[in-house]
Amino acid sequence: MINILEIKKWIQENDYSASPDDTESTLIRQIAIRASKNTKEALVTIVSASNNYKKFIPMAEHIISHFDIVKGVTLNIQPKRTNLIFGNKTICLAGSAYIKERFLGLELFIASTNFFQINTELAEITVSLIRDWLMTYDNYDVIVDAYSGIGTISLPLACIKKKIIGIENNKLSVRMASLNADVNNIKNTTFIYGDVDEILNNVLSGRTALIIDPPRKGLSEKTIDSILNNTPPIIAYLSCNPSTLARDLNRLVSTNNDYKVISIQPFDYFPQTTHVEVLALLEKTKFT
Repeated sequence: MINILEIKKWIQENDYSASPDDTESTLIRQIAIRASKNTKEALVTIVSASNNYKKFIPMAEHIISHFDIVKGVTLNIQPKRTNLIFGNKTICLAGSAYIKERFLGLELFIASTNFFQINTELAEITVSLIRDWLMTYDNYDVIVDAYSGIGTISLPLACIKKKIIGIENNKLSVRMASLNADVNNIKNTTFIYGDVDEILNNVLSGRTALIIDPPRKGLSEKTIDSILNNTPPIIAYLSCNPSTLARDLNRLVSTNNDYKVISIQPFDYFPQTTHVEVLALLEKTKFT
């Protein structure tokens, strides 16, 4: 366990100060803790506007020496006044810059700023459903995973023995996905850095299975056009925003009746909140 009160006490006793709105001094803006469910490892990240990392080393050494589950402490530099907690640069202050998690039999490395579902058990169920569904079809040669992150969906699909292409616009996530493939001796995945809007049209075809797991804003018009222009035979759309999912499905299903929705499954990733994840499975209705 990590006792946040112990960390707070140490900060106060050592003349550190904290404010989430600070963008100019060396104040601590945030402290983020990422913990793995299955390996019981944790990574602590100090967020500050300052890149004077030496100032935070004593704090990092205190944290890593007092809590056995903490495998590393990092400093993330966020000088902007924004609602985004993390900035673009992260420095490892002590220990490791990432933790390990076991996910569907794989070992995944996760850095402090990588996206990874916090409800690990339900994420495993969701990805298993996608994998099992894809295995019922043989009308595709390639799987494209749009918004692929660190390979959370792509890598468990490697057992299908198809070529898998992941698209991700976060460089660190692309590096971690490639590392995770190597660690698990997975050879049939390739991860591409870039925007889905710009790349998707070039990798889709009528023999491609498509997985899309976009941010809350859903799919852009350009991405939907790429799908409709290439009409992959099957699509798995995982959404964290039912309203944008409904909007996008309306376009995919109603445009010349290209697709039909064969299944919609909600997942309560965040109990006692209004948020819900939804998995929609689509089939192409017309084949040439």
